[in-house]
Amino acid sequence: MNPSRNSRSSRIVAVAGAVMLLATMFLVNATTGTSGAAQPSGFEFPDVPRDDTPVPTDGRVYAGAQVGNRILVGGTFTSVEPQNGQTPISQSYLYVYDRTTGALDTSLLLQLDGPVYVITPAAEADQVYIGGKFNTIDGVTRRKIAKLDLDTGQVVSSFVAQSDGVVRDIAVSGGRVYMTGGFNSVNGITRSGLAAVDATTGVVATDFDLPLTTYIGQIGGPIGQRIAVTPDGNTLIVMHRAQYIDGLERRGVAMVDISASPAAVTAWRTHLWDGTVVSIADGEVSPDGTYLVVSGGWGDSPPWRDTAIAFPVAGGDNTDYLWVTRNFDTTFALGISDDAVYIGGHFCWTEGPDAADPWPNPAHSSGKCPNKPEIADGAVYRNTIAALDPATGHAIEWVPWSDANNGIRTIEVVPAGLLIGGDQTWTSDIRTGRSALFDVNDAGPTDLALAGTSTQSSTKDLLVAERASDGGREGEFFTETISRTIPETRPWWESDLGAVHDISEVVLWNTTENTSGDLADVWVFVSDNPFTSTDPTVTQNQAGVTTWFLAGSQGRETRVAVGRTGRYVRVQLDGTAALALSEVQILEGAPPDTQAPSSVIDQPVADSIIPSPVSISGTATDNVGVTQVIVEVRNRDTGQWLRSDGTLGSWMELSATLGTPGGASTTWQYDTPVMPDGRYRVYVRAVDAAGNQQVKINRKFVVAANGADTEAPVAVIDQPLADSTIPSPVTMSGTATDNVGVTQVVVELRNRDTGQWLRSDGTLGSWMELDATLGTPGGTSTTWQYVTPSLPAGRYKMFIKGVDAAGNLQTEVIRKFVIS
Repeated sequence: MNPSRNSRSSRIVAVAGAVMLLATMFLVNATTGTSGAAQPSGFEFPDVPRDDTPVPTDGRVYAGAQVGNRILVGGTFTSVEPQNGQTPISQSYLYVYDRTTGALDTSLLLQLDGPVYVITPAAEADQVYIGGKFNTIDGVTRRKIAKLDLDTGQVVSSFVAQSDGVVRDIAVSGGRVYMTGGFNSVNGITRSGLAAVDATTGVVATDFDLPLTTYIGQIGGPIGQRIAVTPDGNTLIVMHRAQYIDGLERRGVAMVDISASPAAVTAWRTHLWDGTVVSIADGEVSPDGTYLVVSGGWGDSPPWRDTAIAFPVAGGDNTDYLWVTRNFDTTFALGISDDAVYIGGHFCWTEGPDAADPWPNPAHSSGKCPNKPEIADGAVYRNTIAALDPATGHAIEWVPWSDANNGIRTIEVVPAGLLIGGDQTWTSDIRTGRSALFDVNDAGPTDLALAGTSTQSSTKDLLVAERASDGGREGEFFTETISRTIPETRPWWESDLGAVHDISEVVLWNTTENTSGDLADVWVFVSDNPFTSTDPTVTQNQAGVTTWFLAGSQGRETRVAVGRTGRYVRVQLDGTAALALSEVQILEGAPPDTQAPSSVIDQPVADSIIPSPVSISGTATDNVGVTQVIVEVRNRDTGQWLRSDGTLGSWMELSATLGTPGGASTTWQYDTPVMPDGRYRVYVRAVDAAGNQQVKINRKFVVAANGADTEAPVAVIDQPLADSTIPSPVTMSGTATDNVGVTQVVVELRNRDTGQWLRSDGTLGSWMELDATLGTPGGTSTTWQYVTPSLPAGRYKMFIKGVDAAGNLQTEVIRKFVIS
């Protein structure tokens, strides 16, 4: 799916190919099920929105857009919680938040004096047009339309297009801004409901004057509703409530040729609204530009009202619709992606995959979400939000919901996902407030139950087993998305997935009504093979079956971590009751990965002496895939760590470059900058996608400017003084230096009178080397010291030599002294 290809932000469509669409639009895949067709290929939006975005708490949201990494939301609200549950701030009509973090952008708390109804990105990066019913922004006069710079947080001073009436929609193309709404003039120049202005200055285009006249809407509102421009820049599509455009009768939808000067209305025309009112509330064009969809409401009367209607973009006079979807109540909002047509509004029902064409009958009684059985053959329950198959207009198995009272008023397909708004407080169990973002990155695992075969021990009325695997999690019986058995001993529900799959989790959704009995003391069984008994005491001992027992009453949602393969999943009560389930989700996913990756260091060779910069490299492996190799480099002489900017300082982890990122086997490499000569230790650990980390491995090496270190250290004797006479014991001391680091100072002490040597046990005897104590072991400069035991009086000679890590030895330094 490519959600960025179509949104009200871009208003880009295509005319070519619409003739082919007419031939192919109704080639529908055969589907079965109670509540919806299988999702189209590539369908990726989750059915639960993010829970970390700002929460507008009052009014309604009418507009949304994404500009770069910013999400903008507009409407009639006056109060916003920066995050769910935080103290609300006073912020009216427009706010912005970070797409990645969800954090409210406090640098863009602009002050408007009226609602925002449309937000459209400008051609310039980080700039945006807004339209609505405002007159000032941060004290700057901008009537109904303005251009904002999101980097500076200010109104763009060069763009001025003052409108005397509401601006409902904006499209940007070819250096122009097209606008529609309920205005009669722009910058004092007469323009009725439709205008074009310069995108930089706002100057009204003199060669675009196509008034929308004779309002024929069923209820009050702007005469112009929605507009879109084709990608070749040649055609403007106008979706409206006028009878005429430029004096030509084009009820509901018109096509305008903007490739020449002056602009002119084309021959495209539908006669759908001839002799009746137009109730269009929204309109969108498909990403491939082959079809458009309009929606409206205010009275269940298909095809004109409470419907979504698709038309081909190509055509001439008497262009007919492609399909009509009856939603049984007002349909305020539309959005179209590559894979679905999204609708929002005041409705609770829409057409399922088995609904009759052109629409099902009979109509239901008035009122939103009536508490009664299914309202028409083939209708499915969808509470204010639904997704339709673009080929048929029938519902697909994407079943979010909201508690909106008036309804969902805007749906925008943006790069981040699906951005909706209305007057809701809750969206799919998340307290979102008036705006919700279904993030494409949160699509989550596949629900295997949707494609499985569901059965149950018995069936109460028409509440068949399939209704617990239809994608709908509504908890009330009238929605007909619930399965139920008759009251019986140990009733069960089961899904056959058709093949063995990796199962990560089973999620049980309880009903919200008590008439079915309590979901309590529940067995969950998973097996690769069929269950051989309906007695849970037998099933739990069946070979290859994994069992979970959920004691006591279960809540609305119960999650069971599975982490195994399975084809058969059974849910069974332990007592005597009716088993009622709103939904059982069987989520695909491999068992949790708990195996840590491993890595080895190939270069540098252990204890090698090499020039700088240093190439640190090796290989790493994992049972799934290596995602990172972390390197730490420490200077053993100074205790400092290599940092990413090439300096030595406080500790820092560095990321190696992987030859095959995410591969089960990969090479890795980290190239250091030039580092000072000295002794170093590198620490390495590999990380996988599950966050498993190996235990660090390490290797020592020495950096020397010329590679191999051949320079011997230099040690000098400070005490005792040459030819001095001193008491015993004797403190022999001095200093030593080396280009890399002194690792040892060797001391030899000989009694010149007896020819014996001092040994480490304090006796005099055969020759022995003794190790002095270093003040800074491995340092390029260090003190050294050796304290003798009590020695006999006599003449002595001491010999010392410094040693470095490369084994270089200095020529011995000799000093004579006498012990008194």
